[in-house]
Order: sequence, then structure tokens, then C-alpha cells
Amino acid sequence: MAFEINRDSIVQSFILDTLKGESLQIYLYGCNYNGSTHLANPSAALAEINNAFNTVKYLDYKAILIQSSLNDLGVAMVFALDEARYKDSKYLNPEYVVLLRIAIQNALNNNAPNFTYGDVLIGTSQVDKDYN
Repeated sequence: MAFEINRDSIVQSFILDTLKGESLQIYLYGCNYNGSTHLANPSAALAEINNAFNTVKYLDYKAILIQSSLNDLGVAMVFALDEARYKDSKYLNPEYVVLLRIAIQNALNNNAPNFTYGDVLIGTSQVDKDYN
């Protein structure tokens, strides 16, 4: 897996992917690594998160994106998966969303000892084939 630091809006990325057709977005909000919500060097955190995500069966992705900011609004850290696919699909039926969320939570809780998170958000969309 490739690692990169995302400097673009995660919301904007989701909207653009959704406009292209099917989309699967996975975000980790309220993140903390070794007691910090801002990382000067995110390499160790990204490696730990990558190792955890690699244990989720049927989950594939191109890269892990990180938004780590320290500004006038405070500190915040969000992780996202780029070009995620689950069971080789970008669109998930609701029952798969629940299963994937549980699998991600278990992977993080069991394989990322220095990492905590507030919530796992999964967004999936599909363009209506009859829409012109």
C-alpha cells in the first residue's frame, strides 16, 4: 500500500468520486495516535493503520490518506482510504456496510495498539442507471 498525506478536502473527494459513478468511502474520525491528534511525522501511524486494515478480509484500497491539522479551530486527525473496494465492489448493500464497519473496528481494536478513533464512517453510492 502507498502512503500519502492528503492536502485536499475529503468531502470534496467524496463528491467527485460519487459524480463519477459508484463510490465507497471509508473515514476514521476523532483519531489519536500515541496520545496526539496532530502528527509532525505520520509514518509510524500510517504503518500501524495499514497493518490493521490489511487484516480486514475482502478490503482493498490504493492508499491511506491522512488529514492532520493544527489551526485556529483546534487539532484534528482524520484517516481515509483512497479508492476503497470491498468484495471487489465500490457500492455496498446496507448489510455489507454493517459487516465492513464491524470488521474495521475489530481490526483497529486488535491490531493498532497505539491508535484510537472516535468513529468509523462508511459512505457508499451508486448512480441510478436510468438517470439521464
